[in-house]
Amino acid sequence: MILETYRGDAGNGLALHPDGDRFVSAGGNVISVWSRRQGERLGRIGTDLAGGIYRLAIMGEHVFAGCLSDGDEYDGRVLELDLASGEVITAYQPELDAPTGYFVVSADHVVSAGSESLHLWDIGSARPRWSLKGQYSIAGLHGDTVVAWTPGVMEVRTAADGAPIRSFEVDAEDFGYVTPVFLADGRSLWTFESDSFAVIDHEAGAVLRWSPEHDGEITSISVSADESRILTSSQDGTFRVWDASTFEYTEVRVGDIAWSARFVDGDQHVLVATSEDRLEVRSLP
Repeated sequence: MILETYRGDAGNGLALHPDGDRFVSAGGNVISVWSRRQGERLGRIGTDLAGGIYRLAIMGEHVFAGCLSDGDEYDGRVLELDLASGEVITAYQPELDAPTGYFVVSADHVVSAGSESLHLWDIGSARPRWSLKGQYSIAGLHGDTVVAWTPGVMEVRTAADGAPIRSFEVDAEDFGYVTPVFLADGRSLWTFESDSFAVIDHEAGAVLRWSPEHDGEITSISVSADESRILTSSQDGTFRVWDASTFEYTEVRVGDIAWSARFVDGDQHVLVATSEDRLEVRSLP
């Protein structure tokens, strides 16, 4: 059942504010700020990013944005903007070949991966703390470590200086561009094969389990607060709510493409961005 509908700027970029009211979405290179209590858009933040914004994150009253270019060259930057004014606080500019705008952010760091480089910045510093050459397709932050995937290999590195801790092989022919999710016990969820996700144990250096496949590429993955359920959205036009123990799932069709989805309202509902340029809050099946 559709409980709420918001029209405009619905795409891959979707992030929730901790206040439970506001959220941000992206269309083209513009970010919309929404209020669920008011049931409307509070404003739009324009950026000078070269292409469509692919990823958004919120930390406090700042929003972080990274993008894909419309052309052959990637913009590569991650922008940190004031959520109210849209003012650019920090532009995280890579020093090596530009990444593809796939980034992850924590209270202390920004990590961007893709193309032929991996970068880590301290929050507020425009110059990277460290950079590495290599085909780093996607990366995540877990405590004081960076976990990054290169074709066939998972690397665990220190956030302090990028020094290697361990690496292990992952038998995957493809990779997804979805931010990995880290669980409280140190395991994580990665969309290596694009239409399915894997549960990884970094300490053991092993893939524990693969999920059944969506009928299209996975566009987002997240977990409920108690980590008992997993939420995925897909280019097949559906989102799925998975039991994290059994991998049984229920599926809801929302349109031609489900660009992104997040649990909201104490994990009782789902906010989903659709290809019809709508954002919908739906009850769980």
